[in-house]
Amino acid sequence: MEEEEEKTSLPKALWHGNPKKRERKGDYIGAAVANSIMIFVVNRLLGWNIPFITEGFQGALFALNLSLGTQIGGNLFLAFYSPKKVKWSVKFVFDVLSINVTRTLLRLFPFRFEAVGLPWLNEVIRIVLIVSLVVTSISAAVNLIKFIVAMVQDSVKKLPEETEEE
Repeated sequence: MEEEEEKTSLPKALWHGNPKKRERKGDYIGAAVANSIMIFVVNRLLGWNIPFITEGFQGALFALNLSLGTQIGGNLFLAFYSPKKVKWSVKFVFDVLSINVTRTLLRLFPFRFEAVGLPWLNEVIRIVLIVSLVVTSISAAVNLIKFIVAMVQDSVKKLPEETEEE
Protein backbone atom coordinates (compact mmCIF):
# COMPACT_ATOMS: atom_id res chain seq x y z
CA MET A 1 0.00 0.00 0.00
CA GLU A 2 2.84 2.39 0.75
CA GLU A 3 4.26 1.72 -2.71
CA GLU A 4 0.97 2.82 -4.29
CA GLU A 5 1.01 6.03 -2.24
CA GLU A 6 4.57 6.75 -3.37
CA LYS A 7 3.64 6.16 -7.01
CA THR A 8 0.65 8.50 -6.84
CA SER A 9 2.45 11.15 -4.82
CA LEU A 10 5.59 11.19 -6.98
CA PRO A 11 3.96 12.98 -9.92
CA LYS A 12 2.41 15.48 -7.51
CA ALA A 13 5.90 16.48 -6.44
CA LEU A 14 6.74 17.13 -10.07
CA TRP A 15 3.70 19.36 -10.64
CA HIS A 16 5.16 22.22 -8.61
CA GLY A 17 1.86 23.05 -6.99
CA ASN A 18 -1.75 22.06 -7.02
CA PRO A 19 -2.68 21.00 -10.58
CA LYS A 20 -6.33 21.98 -10.07
CA LYS A 21 -5.37 25.53 -9.16
CA ARG A 22 -2.99 25.76 -12.11
CA GLU A 23 -5.72 24.45 -14.40
CA ARG A 24 -8.23 27.00 -13.05
CA LYS A 25 -5.70 29.79 -13.52
CA GLY A 26 -5.41 28.81 -17.18
CA ASP A 27 -9.19 28.67 -17.51
CA TYR A 28 -9.55 32.18 -16.10
CA ILE A 29 -6.84 33.57 -18.38
CA GLY A 30 -8.40 31.76 -21.35
CA ALA A 31 -11.79 33.27 -20.52
CA ALA A 32 -10.23 36.74 -20.32
CA VAL A 33 -8.62 36.26 -23.74
CA ALA A 34 -11.89 34.98 -25.25
CA ASN A 35 -13.81 37.93 -23.79
CA SER A 36 -11.17 40.32 -25.14
CA ILE A 37 -11.75 38.90 -28.63
CA MET A 38 -15.52 39.17 -28.11
CA ILE A 39 -15.32 42.82 -27.06
CA PHE A 40 -13.26 43.56 -30.19
CA VAL A 41 -15.77 41.78 -32.45
CA VAL A 42 -18.89 43.23 -30.78
CA ASN A 43 -17.63 46.78 -31.21
CA ARG A 44 -16.99 46.29 -34.92
CA LEU A 45 -20.15 44.42 -35.95
CA LEU A 46 -22.03 47.49 -37.17
CA GLY A 47 -19.09 48.54 -39.33
CA TRP A 48 -19.08 45.17 -41.09
CA ASN A 49 -22.57 45.81 -42.56
CA ILE A 50 -23.94 42.39 -41.66
CA PRO A 51 -27.42 42.39 -43.22
CA PHE A 52 -29.33 40.91 -40.26
CA ILE A 53 -27.84 43.23 -37.61
CA THR A 54 -29.73 46.53 -37.38
CA GLU A 55 -28.60 49.96 -36.17
CA GLY A 56 -30.48 49.15 -32.94
CA PHE A 57 -27.46 47.06 -31.98
CA GLN A 58 -25.77 50.33 -31.00
CA GLY A 59 -28.15 50.48 -28.04
CA ALA A 60 -26.87 47.14 -26.71
CA LEU A 61 -23.19 48.06 -26.92
CA PHE A 62 -23.00 49.68 -23.48
CA ALA A 63 -24.43 46.59 -21.75
CA LEU A 64 -22.22 44.29 -23.82
CA ASN A 65 -19.07 46.30 -23.17
CA LEU A 66 -19.83 46.56 -19.45
CA SER A 67 -20.39 42.83 -19.16
CA LEU A 68 -17.42 41.77 -21.27
CA GLY A 69 -15.08 44.33 -19.69
CA THR A 70 -16.08 43.21 -16.20
CA GLN A 71 -15.57 39.58 -17.17
CA ILE A 72 -12.11 40.32 -18.56
CA GLY A 73 -11.06 42.09 -15.35
CA GLY A 74 -12.81 39.60 -13.09
CA ASN A 75 -11.27 36.56 -14.76
CA LEU A 76 -7.79 38.07 -14.61
CA PHE A 77 -8.37 38.84 -10.93
CA LEU A 78 -9.59 35.28 -10.26
CA ALA A 79 -6.57 33.83 -12.05
CA PHE A 80 -4.38 35.12 -9.25
CA TYR A 81 -6.73 35.38 -6.26
CA SER A 82 -9.74 33.13 -5.95
CA PRO A 83 -10.83 32.12 -2.47
CA LYS A 84 -14.33 30.68 -2.56
CA LYS A 85 -16.17 33.76 -1.28
CA VAL A 86 -14.44 35.99 -3.85
CA LYS A 87 -14.96 33.50 -6.68
CA TRP A 88 -18.69 33.13 -6.02
CA SER A 89 -19.23 36.87 -5.61
CA VAL A 90 -17.43 37.61 -8.89
CA LYS A 91 -19.40 34.90 -10.70
CA PHE A 92 -22.62 36.37 -9.28
CA VAL A 93 -21.66 39.78 -10.71
CA PHE A 94 -20.89 38.13 -14.07
CA ASP A 95 -24.36 36.55 -14.05
CA VAL A 96 -26.13 39.80 -13.15
CA LEU A 97 -24.36 41.63 -15.98
CA SER A 98 -25.16 38.78 -18.39
CA ILE A 99 -28.82 39.02 -17.39
CA ASN A 100 -28.67 42.74 -18.19
CA VAL A 101 -27.20 42.03 -21.65
CA THR A 102 -29.82 39.38 -22.39
CA ARG A 103 -32.68 41.65 -21.27
CA THR A 104 -31.26 44.48 -23.39
CA LEU A 105 -31.00 42.24 -26.46
CA LEU A 106 -34.56 40.99 -25.92
CA ARG A 107 -35.90 44.53 -25.49
CA LEU A 108 -34.08 46.03 -28.48
CA PHE A 109 -33.85 42.85 -30.56
CA PRO A 110 -31.41 44.35 -33.08
CA PHE A 111 -31.70 41.43 -35.48
CA ARG A 112 -33.76 41.10 -38.67
CA PHE A 113 -33.15 37.68 -40.16
CA GLU A 114 -35.75 38.25 -42.87
CA ALA A 115 -33.01 40.34 -44.51
CA VAL A 116 -31.18 37.07 -45.23
CA GLY A 117 -34.26 34.99 -46.02
CA LEU A 118 -34.60 33.36 -42.60
CA PRO A 119 -37.53 35.12 -40.89
CA TRP A 120 -38.22 32.12 -38.62
CA LEU A 121 -34.80 32.66 -37.03
CA ASN A 122 -36.13 35.82 -35.33
CA GLU A 123 -38.37 33.67 -33.12
CA VAL A 124 -35.69 31.03 -32.54
CA ILE A 125 -33.22 33.68 -31.34
CA ARG A 126 -35.88 35.20 -29.07
CA ILE A 127 -36.54 31.77 -27.54
CA VAL A 128 -32.80 31.16 -27.09
CA LEU A 129 -32.46 34.54 -25.36
CA ILE A 130 -35.39 33.78 -23.04
CA VAL A 131 -33.95 30.36 -22.14
CA SER A 132 -30.57 32.01 -21.57
CA LEU A 133 -32.22 34.56 -19.29
CA VAL A 134 -33.83 31.81 -17.20
CA VAL A 135 -30.66 29.71 -16.99
CA THR A 136 -28.47 32.69 -16.11
CA SER A 137 -30.96 33.79 -13.46
CA ILE A 138 -30.77 30.34 -11.87
CA SER A 139 -26.98 30.48 -12.07
CA ALA A 140 -27.01 33.88 -10.36
CA ALA A 141 -29.18 32.53 -7.53
CA VAL A 142 -26.89 29.50 -7.10
CA ASN A 143 -23.76 31.67 -7.10
CA LEU A 144 -25.33 34.03 -4.56
CA ILE A 145 -26.16 31.09 -2.28
CA LYS A 146 -22.62 29.71 -2.69
CA PHE A 147 -21.23 33.14 -1.81
CA ILE A 148 -23.39 33.34 1.32
CA VAL A 149 -22.38 29.81 2.36
CA ALA A 150 -18.70 30.64 1.82
CA MET A 151 -19.07 33.81 3.91
CA VAL A 152 -20.74 31.86 6.74
CA GLN A 153 -18.10 29.13 6.60
CA ASP A 154 -15.36 31.75 6.65
CA SER A 155 -16.87 33.50 9.66
CA VAL A 156 -17.30 30.18 11.49
CA LYS A 157 -13.61 29.40 10.93
CA LYS A 158 -12.69 32.73 12.51
CA LEU A 159 -14.66 32.06 15.70
CA PRO A 160 -12.48 31.12 18.63
CA GLU A 161 -12.69 27.43 19.40
CA GLU A 162 -14.57 26.60 22.53
CA THR A 163 -12.58 24.56 24.96
CA GLU A 164 -14.29 21.85 26.88
CA GLU A 165 -13.84 21.87 30.59
CA GLU A 166 -13.38 18.52 32.21
